[in-house]
Amino acid sequence: SRDGGELKVIAEASVAGLDSIVVGGGVNLTVAGHIYDQLFNLGEGFVALPQMLSDWSISSDGKSYSMTMRDGMTWHDGSPVTARDAVATMNRLLNSPRSPMKTVQDRLNSVTLKDEMTFVWDFHTTYGLLPYNLASMNLYPPIQPEAAVLAAGNEPITDYVGSGPFKLIKWDPGASIKMERFEEYKPRRGRPDGHAGGKKAFV
Repeated sequence: SRDGGELKVIAEASVAGLDSIVVGGGVNLTVAGHIYDQLFNLGEGFVALPQMLSDWSISSDGKSYSMTMRDGMTWHDGSPVTARDAVATMNRLLNSPRSPMKTVQDRLNSVTLKDEMTFVWDFHTTYGLLPYNLASMNLYPPIQPEAAVLAAGNEPITDYVGSGPFKLIKWDPGASIKMERFEEYKPRRGRPDGHAGGKKAFV
């Protein structure tokens, strides 16, 4: 395999938005999923596998999850990806009036920072489906930079700085969108596994 080439795709509809927290629709989520990365992705057999995480665990009583981000991940502007970004994104998602995660909202006490790379989910009842809530075939939900999240609130983010394998170059709404390979993307070790595993961009 080798790097190089250009892939042109004609989607079923125009891209209406790239902030998946507030804009739905399959084509929007799919395109945004190349710019952003997720905590978990679905592997073969629809198994939820860690993507941006180096480690995660669930407490013996099933009410708490600890998640640690992988070292070395960067945003497209060169700044490091940390647990602060994940906490801000998850709280924005769960507080959004459009959030599809009602089962999580109804059982969750809080998502809080433990240290710069680790964060904790605290539930008031046993809950074992969280990894599957955080993984989907539509590459959702994305992790976004803390500063952009806090600035946007429930309004769409307009500065699309992601940490995924492709970065946005130009978007002409209703006409075309151009992305290029993010050379500094640090793929997960291992082979590709469905939407999970080692994602290497060649085009």
